[in-house]
Amino acid sequence: MIIDITDRVLADFDNTGRCRSQPSTKQQMMSWLEQNVGLYDQESTANNPNPREYCGIGWKWGACCQPNTELIQTKWHVNIDNEQLATMFSLRFL
Repeated sequence: MIIDITDRVLADFDNTGRCRSQPSTKQQMMSWLEQNVGLYDQESTANNPNPREYCGIGWKWGACCQPNTELIQTKWHVNIDNEQLATMFSLRFL
């Protein structure tokens, strides 16, 4: 299940692009994914052509850029293979 987390990720950044919360939403989400879904798989990430994507066993967390009329928009997403865990993730972070 692919979950759009753009609003949640961008809510942590101020106008200068610095993260306001410690630990960051990314760190919190990655930690939750490792503890509840599967360990981070550094090897998968190294072979991935998208440098802004992190892969684990049963999950992917990352960003993709979509061209807009005037700018390029970055959309953040998490993809969790197990639908029940995806629902738990949504309840926890959204």
